[in-house]
Formats: sequence, structure tokens, C-alpha cells
Amino acid sequence: MQNQKGFVKILAVVIVIIVIVAAVIYVKMNLLTITDNFENPTDDFPISESVSSSSVATADNIAKKETVDWKTYRNEKERFEMKYPANWKIKDYKGVDGNVIWTAFDPLKISYPLAFENLDLPGGLIEIRLAQDNRFVIGYEDFETVEIGQGVSAKKFEEKTDDNGPNPAWDNKHVITYYVGDKIEIRYSSNLDDKYLDTFNQIISTFRFVK
Repeated sequence: MQNQKGFVKILAVVIVIIVIVAAVIYVKMNLLTITDNFENPTDDFPISESVSSSSVATADNIAKKETVDWKTYRNEKERFEMKYPANWKIKDYKGVDGNVIWTAFDPLKISYPLAFENLDLPGGLIEIRLAQDNRFVIGYEDFETVEIGQGVSAKKFEEKTDDNGPNPAWDNKHVITYYVGDKIEIRYSSNLDDKYLDTFNQIISTFRFVK
């Protein structure tokens, strides 16, 4: 009787060992199969689109996607254009010869009418002014030379003002100005919170000359 009980115990231990070994082999075989499928993906085991290299979002793709529904502003005389958000306000001002001499862009409103166009006031978050000659701007030669848009070279001037300036309209502002060629001046004048700075940079990235 004792021998029979001992045999049963030994048999039980052997069965447990066999089950454990079988389980370990099964797990290892499945891990090898999964690893092989990741290294050599097939239609039966596709890589998720979220990790596929073809679907990884690049900065350029994001910028293009975000501006795809924007409107395009074009100046026919100087032959340039750039995109801006479709819901922004925009206004052209023309000189006595009928040509556009100044354009204001703003996400909310253009801040002053035609009667004030000759005053030194920020008319919109972004302004394009067609100056007679940028080279006569004080400090022009010392400004940083940068590339904007599609390979366009520009001079960049940037400053942040306090509340002690001679013109209260320009107190506590962050001003970035790009001088493109001899005539084109693109100016960003924001409050110091810079709520739309990223949008401005996207707008500038779309600037290009056209034929």
C-alpha cells in the first residue's frame, strides 16, 4: 500500500513537470513567432499604422496639413503671395496710382480705417508695407539675414518694447520685421503674450515669389 502511494506521488510530480515543460516550450515558440512577424511583417500580421514609418507625422507634413484650407494673398504688382488663415480679416490700402501700398491681416479685426493709414499705428497683427527702398532703413545692413518661405532671403529685425516709448501705440509689443528685397516689408506686432506667433511663423513659411 505504501509503495502504491509512493508511485502515485512520483507520477503526479512527473505529470506536473511535463505540463510545466510543455507550457514553457509553448510560450517560447509563440514569442519567436511574434518576433519573426515584427521583423518580417506579412499581411497576416501587419504593423499598426501608428508605428509605420510611412505614417509618422513630420513637422513639414503637419504644417502643410494645417495650411491646406488657408486662403492665398497675392500682390500682382510685386509678384508675391503667401497664405493666411481663412477666417482672418484682411484689408488692402491703395495709393493714388491704384497700386496696393499696404495690407493688414488680423485674426479679429483691422484696428483702424483708411483715414489713419499714414499714422504710426499697428493696423493689424501682420502688415505688409511696400516701402520705397528698404536699404535706407536705419541699421538695415546689420540686421540678420534669414531665409523665409521657399528659398527667399530676407533681413530680420526683432525687438520687444516696454511702456516707456515715445509712441504709446507701440508700448509693450513684440515686433518682428522681415525686409524682403528693396520694397517688401512684413511686420508682426503683437502683445507680449505672443498668442499668434506660431501662426505668424507658418504664414511666413508660405511666402513665395510668383511668375
